[in-house]
Amino acid sequence: MPSSAGRASARALSRRSSHQEPALANSVFDPCTAASRTASFLLPAVPAAVREGRRRVRTTLLGWGLGLDEDSSWSLTVVCGELLVRAVRRAAGGPAGRLAVGVDVEGDQLIVDVLELLDGAPPSARVRAEPAGPHGE
Repeated sequence: MPSSAGRASARALSRRSSHQEPALANSVFDPCTAASRTASFLLPAVPAAVREGRRRVRTTLLGWGLGLDEDSSWSLTVVCGELLVRAVRRAAGGPAGRLAVGVDVEGDQLIVDVLELLDGAPPSARVRAEPAGPHGE
């Protein structure tokens, strides 16, 4: 059964990042066409998925022609990293799970979803998690 690990929105446009990181083995990447501005991919719920997830989100945005200025790129890295770290921590000690990462551009907002897939099944619907406090606590 999927459980929501988190969701974040950010505004992003401007300069591109050229930093490339190696791909994580046994992961799935399924970008949709640039016109749809929606992409998703699966990662194993392991610590190395944090770096790979951040890289794939950046790569997706660059593929859509959405460059990131320095501040937006840093913010995106922090937000994606936090969502992925929380999902990996929640999956620790449980059945071998995967993480489903979704990237959407809706108007002028970038939306990143990270779902923890404990049973390996794809989520039937998107679950929106709202942070309880000012720092998502």
